[in-house]
Amino acid sequence: MQRDRNPDHWKLGIFYYNPADHRTLVTKRVGLGWTVNFARPVIWAPTVALAVLAIYFVIANNRR
Repeated sequence: MQRDRNPDHWKLGIFYYNPADHRTLVTKRVGLGWTVNFARPVIWAPTVALAVLAIYFVIANNRR
């Protein structure tokens, strides 16, 4: 799989955002592994759900 090294497609150097790319998973810019294409709408629901869950656990843990 080909890496996209175009700096315009990498926000803050780590978030891949390319609306013209149809792939949901892409290889990381540097190193091994995969990341998601945040330009794909299917990615936003799980991302928001994970963020809400993380915030919930932080708040619930601080109430003790």
